[in-house]
Amino acid sequence: VFRQRETKVEVDSRLMDVRREEVIGARGLSDTLWRNLRLLACYDHERGENPFDPAFVVFTYGAPGGGKTFVSHAHIRSFVELCEARGQAVWAMTHSTTDYASHYQNKTQAELVALAERINAFPGPVVLYVADADNIFQSRKEGRLSAEQYRTLAVYLKMFDGTLIKKNGKVLAIMDANYIDGIDEATKSRLFDEICELERFDRAEDFSALVRRALGPLSLDEDEWRAVGEHLLASPLSNRELGHVLEGLRRSFEIPDEVLELGFDEQIAFREQNLANIDADTIRAQVDRYVKTRLELERKSQARRSEQEQRRFLQFLGQGS
Repeated sequence: VFRQRETKVEVDSRLMDVRREEVIGARGLSDTLWRNLRLLACYDHERGENPFDPAFVVFTYGAPGGGKTFVSHAHIRSFVELCEARGQAVWAMTHSTTDYASHYQNKTQAELVALAERINAFPGPVVLYVADADNIFQSRKEGRLSAEQYRTLAVYLKMFDGTLIKKNGKVLAIMDANYIDGIDEATKSRLFDEICELERFDRAEDFSALVRRALGPLSLDEDEWRAVGEHLLASPLSNRELGHVLEGLRRSFEIPDEVLELGFDEQIAFREQNLANIDADTIRAQVDRYVKTRLELERKSQARRSEQEQRRFLQFLGQGS
């Protein structure tokens, strides 16, 4: 059993309060993260070594709404609990592009070097979640980076290639991006130890599990659950968009005035009673309405763009005549 005189636990409040048991699908990414996090837990601060070789950077990519943030946060939270159970110091943090763009404005490089020093000095394993990594590691081939951005990029590269933060099995950076194209090949090969693509659910049972998690057990038989899962699978919506659809169902019923006066537990009972009345047809209809609304919004948006474009051309031709 790991023992330490002072157990220091630091957890970024921006990490969602979810656990890996709540993850649906994502089998490849989930296995990769948990395998490396378990290896990370074997880091010995007194020796400054890890008997195993966890990845230093795991990079995941995929279309928006696939669940990259949820899966990463869930595994990080579970890792924190693992370390706490072992009496082991642990630091779990997020490093967002908002920090990169605003908090470090005008003093980015110095702040990043200071962060690296804090990480090296921390008496236990450290996990960083870096969202939208393609915004940080922008391709140097594009020629769009300012001198300040080049200097900042150079510091980030040194942080994650082992120059500023030691590669001794103490740190795991989980990075994600919607697309991988904007990061040049040299950066990918230099930084990313493991790369996982996270795609939309590809099994009807995963979508059924998503509905169960959002709405509860419901009074559906197995055939109805299968039909609901297949309908969601066939829809063009992302996992996140389908989550919005299900959230809409959770607030789709009216609340009488007398329920407002009830206590919290009674209000929960009222909610569960109404959710239990949702059937398969209601779920399918809600999905279809959302798809039709999205389609109409896209149509209007395209029509508006087309009108604006046509107006610009006509204005130009009118000026030239």
